[in-house]
Amino acid sequence: MPKHLELIVFAGSDGAFQLYGDSGEGQEYREGESFTTDFQFVWSAKEGTMLTIKPKGHKFSELPEKRQYCITLAGVMDSNDISVYSGQEVIEKSYDETKNRLLLKIALSPVGEMIQICFHKGLSLVENPVEQEIFKRLDSMMIEYEQKEKIFYNICKKAKVTDIAEELLAINLPQHVTEAIFEILFA
Repeated sequence: MPKHLELIVFAGSDGAFQLYGDSGEGQEYREGESFTTDFQFVWSAKEGTMLTIKPKGHKFSELPEKRQYCITLAGVMDSNDISVYSGQEVIEKSYDETKNRLLLKIALSPVGEMIQICFHKGLSLVENPVEQEIFKRLDSMMIEYEQKEKIFYNICKKAKVTDIAEELLAINLPQHVTEAIFEILFA
């Protein structure tokens, strides 16, 4: 089981998941030889954003005593308004301006200890320049103007990336064009 765990959170809405672990061998998991950790992210741009790491059911001999979490918050502006509730500290904080990612490294903490990371004033999303980036890419492509127009129209009118992807696949574009646009959409 890892002593260091990296978590990437894509900001903008609430989310949760559960991490499950056991030895991967034998039937000990049936007697409870396993562990779970709940992760919950509550998003609020104004009222405070909270990430909670809540371990439970730790009857597992292979689990390390302590764990260090490295947390990346993607798509947010930099923030210094951070509190960690668990007795632990953020031992390293940095911001990658090229990728718009806030990076936090939490000090080693006991595996069974709940950790809450709070951004009291909330987090702000960075502007997502998808339309501008796709316009620039289309402008440089050697494809028919009508195809460029159809692609850009679909990107501007659709709210969900999955809807945009479906529309683009239905147009039957050359593979290199689809790949170039998907690279921007799903970055």
